[in-house]
Amino acid sequence: MKGFGDVRIRTKLAVGFGAMIVFMVVIGSLGYWGITRISGNIRDIFGTRLPSIDYLVEADRDLQQLLVAERTLLFTDTKDERFQELLKDYDENLEQSATRFGKFKALAATPEEKAIIGNYEKLRPEWEKASMSVIELRKQDTPKATAEAIAASLGPVSEKFEAVRDTLNQLQELNLDIANKENDEAQATLKRSLSIVLGVLVLGFLAGVLISAMLSRNIAGIVKTLVAEMQGLSEAALAGRLAERGNTDKVNFEFRGIVSGVNDTLDAVIGPLNVAAEYVERISKGDIPEKITAVYNGDFNTIKNNLNELIQAMNEVTDTAEKIAQGDMTVKVRQRSDEDRLMISMQNMVVKLSQVIQEVKNSADNVAAGSE
Repeated sequence: MKGFGDVRIRTKLAVGFGAMIVFMVVIGSLGYWGITRISGNIRDIFGTRLPSIDYLVEADRDLQQLLVAERTLLFTDTKDERFQELLKDYDENLEQSATRFGKFKALAATPEEKAIIGNYEKLRPEWEKASMSVIELRKQDTPKATAEAIAASLGPVSEKFEAVRDTLNQLQELNLDIANKENDEAQATLKRSLSIVLGVLVLGFLAGVLISAMLSRNIAGIVKTLVAEMQGLSEAALAGRLAERGNTDKVNFEFRGIVSGVNDTLDAVIGPLNVAAEYVERISKGDIPEKITAVYNGDFNTIKNNLNELIQAMNEVTDTAEKIAQGDMTVKVRQRSDEDRLMISMQNMVVKLSQVIQEVKNSADNVAAGSE
């Protein structure tokens, strides 16, 4: 099973950022959920409950104005213009109350509302019939009919009217209660959402700190180890310990290529230098090696060529010296440059030796001639 140190840095970073993204998604989801719930509560309050209460209040007001018109008609002369106006007000308020209740009914959705609406729709026709009978009695404009109208208006018709109004009051109280519950639910959702979001934020912050600390510590350790190995190689090179190499096992597997690359670079540099040092040492001891046949590039090839030229020159010097030692004074000494003191001296030596040999030969010839 791989440990944390065996995981690539990009994977560690991806996991860290992924965890942060998860926390952000969770926070966003919780916020969206809370806002959606609160939006639903607000939409129900302002889109349903308040308009419902408004329609019910207006319908109740219309019924109150209708009752005022009905009672006023009882004590208004039928021949008075005001009587006709009151009849008109009565009809208008009757129609308006029905229209506004119809608008409320279109918004009603709960079983409780529908139950009360059923009761209202049962009671209203009974009341309307009774109320209109009062108006019809008053239109007869007789003392008896007027007395009966007053008695009915103040008696059974009033009871039916109050029963209808009571259903409206029940519906108002129900919608107000639902609106309060929606408001309480919205407040509770807000508090709950804030608590959860704050909790997740705290957890996210702590997780972020922990992940950052782990990543920072891990990456710092990796960099520190890499720097230590590279610094060790640098110090070894400055101290002349060119055989030392970096330990790749101490470095994180992702950065071992750096140490391996430096080791390979040192091998590539020090290999030719070791060959050059060996050849120079052998030449200095008179052991002339064979020419270097290994393939090198760049400046190392220049060193190889120079060493091969040196080997060739030493071989030529050796061959010349051997021929001289064998008495061959006809040897040609090739001067390699104006600064080639060795070949110049050797050439002078050949000339001097040739002169000495010639002088000895001349002396010997003279001695031989004198003895005859």
